[in-house]
Amino acid sequence: MIPNLIVPVLNRYDLLQRMLQSLDYPIKHLLIIDNGASKVEEDISVNVPDCVEHTTYLPMPSNLGVAASWNLGIKLFPMDDRWTFASNDMWFHPAQLETLSWASPDEITLMAPFPHWHAFTVGQT
Repeated sequence: MIPNLIVPVLNRYDLLQRMLQSLDYPIKHLLIIDNGASKVEEDISVNVPDCVEHTTYLPMPSNLGVAASWNLGIKLFPMDDRWTFASNDMWFHPAQLETLSWASPDEITLMAPFPHWHAFTVGQT
């Protein structure tokens, strides 16, 4: 099981939904940080797959930016030994998400293929 998946989003909620539909491996906690919530007039609703135990949606009053969103995600899960991040505009091929579950807490694990920063895991050491 992946302890957490932190997903910052600014716009293109349709792409966020596509990414969520590609999740096929157990995730304990999904965190969606919505940096564009102040610019959206309608409610945002997405369908989260059954493989996710808990979901938290954080609408931000302004755009934190991706790096600050990543840091916020880490601070919200201080007891986890690693943190997994994904861009909202990517998707996982079948069984690809499972490779991030093998990440060691003492290393950075990048998703293949390029660009690697679309999904990665960072350990606490």
